[in-house]
This record gives sequence, C-alpha cells and structure tokens, in this order.
Amino acid sequence: MASPYGDGIACYALFLEERLLHKEDCPLLSCRDIIVLLSHYLPRRDISEEKIFRQMQVRYEKRQASIDWNYKKQHAEDLLQAAG
Repeated sequence: MASPYGDGIACYALFLEERLLHKEDCPLLSCRDIIVLLSHYLPRRDISEEKIFRQMQVRYEKRQASIDWNYKKQHAEDLLQAAG
C-alpha cells in the first residue's frame, strides 16, 4: 500500500542519511544542496560538477556567516540582559 505522504518521507530519509553520512566534511549540507547534486547526477547535466561545488561553497560560507552573526547577536543580547 502506498504511503499517504507520497515520496516526502523517502526524500526526508535520503536527506537525513546524506546529512549523517557527510556530517564531518559538510556539516552545513542542506536539502537544497542535495537537490542540486541530484539534478546534476541524474540524467540531465546542464552544469559541471565543479560549478556545483563552487556554488555549494558560496552557500556554505553565507550560511556559516549567518550562523556566526546570530551567535554574536545573541551573545550581545545576553550581555545587555546581564548588565541591565
């Protein structure tokens, strides 16, 4: 019998498996990254593997910068609350 959720659970399972598999070398691996890679490796190849990895690196750098900024912002807010 087919799942009432369609392929959503299978996609999530694949995403989780890939995140766990690449936890050390790609800790910021996102669902979008996996989709981009799948779109490259599946029959249609409009973009080179090198370009995909360059794009992923740019997204990782932006994602990490956002994470770092939010940690700094939270730390500053914590300091203000402690001082106030």
